[in-house]
Amino acid sequence: MRTIPGMVILNPSDDIEAKAAVKAAYEHEGPVYMRFGRLAVPVINDRPDYKFEIGKGITLKEFQMLKNVLPDAINDKMNEMLYSTKLS
Repeated sequence: MRTIPGMVILNPSDDIEAKAAVKAAYEHEGPVYMRFGRLAVPVINDRPDYKFEIGKGITLKEFQMLKNVLPDAINDKMNEMLYSTKLS
């Protein structure tokens, strides 16, 4: 998908971000691919100051990234680490 010129790929993290991503995809001029390929997760974007923007990310918690790990394994491990500790 990334090889298609101008393609935007969205992978929302929770229900709130998914709703915002659908709206942003509708308003975006150009091709958009939305990935919803995982199980339900707890809501993490319920802060009043949260605003979804294509191309922007949010930092939930700082941690040392492991090198040479497969991308899907990173998503799974990040979810496990974030929800096994208290988010602040």
